[in-house]
Amino acid sequence: MKLLLLCLCLAVTLGRKHRLKHRRHKKVPLLEVHVFPHSHMDLAWLDPFEVNYQNYAKPVYLSVLKALWNDATKRFVFAESGFLQRFMEDRLVSGEIKERMKRLVSEGRVELVNGGIAANDHATTYYEDTIDQMTYGHQFIWNTFGVKVEAGWNVDSFGSSIVDNYLNEEMGVRNIFMSRMNYQEKARRMKEGSMTMVMDTDHLSHLGHSSFLQVSNVLLSMSSLHYGFPDSFCIDSTCQKSWKTRDIIKTETLPLKAQAFAKLMRGSADGHRNKNLMFFMLGDDFAY
Repeated sequence: MKLLLLCLCLAVTLGRKHRLKHRRHKKVPLLEVHVFPHSHMDLAWLDPFEVNYQNYAKPVYLSVLKALWNDATKRFVFAESGFLQRFMEDRLVSGEIKERMKRLVSEGRVELVNGGIAANDHATTYYEDTIDQMTYGHQFIWNTFGVKVEAGWNVDSFGSSIVDNYLNEEMGVRNIFMSRMNYQEKARRMKEGSMTMVMDTDHLSHLGHSSFLQVSNVLLSMSSLHYGFPDSFCIDSTCQKSWKTRDIIKTETLPLKAQAFAKLMRGSADGHRNKNLMFFMLGDDFAY
């Protein structure tokens, strides 16, 4: 993992140098890309919670902690706090490992987003269930790590609810990253360049809550790509276990990979109003 991420960083660097070189001639504006390595970990999908924890989630935590501890330049994003609580209470995990997790969180090298026990769907969940599971998860994070979750993370939520995003705002979330949207609306927003938006709750004022009348400050940013590894950049060993082919980035292929990465990012940036800044999720189900 360490070598692969290092190679990717080199590819991004080379890609930026490539753009700098040609900027004088084509006047292509620089594009700043924030890469978020993450592991999407459903609490219970194909297998029960404990099976997923022992076989997938726990190895991911141990692998990521080892990589981050050995290289201070690395960062990582974790979203679901249900597995994290199980990990921090696991008697078979040493106290030293748990203290490392706390330190990495306090330093900002492990960022906890969403914060709920799970990343709930938007389409069929009840409001009270969403509030309860988010409250429980946020309280655990505050009591364990002493940090407040300020970033929403709805990359695999089926359905997109303005009320769910409003509830996130009430919980202290200031920006929300999303990946799923109705395909027709997503295509329209890509064409219009409106994949990044400020949430508007004015039309919900008929519900009678005075907070709905306030101007929202939550920034929603929709990824034009799937939350998983894109084609030709599936760099994790888990790719061998899925339908994707694992991509080994070698020194001799770095220039081509850098150009391909730059092209991918340029195409994705077209859907956003801010053409010189975007985010990119690098991960997949139980990746790393």
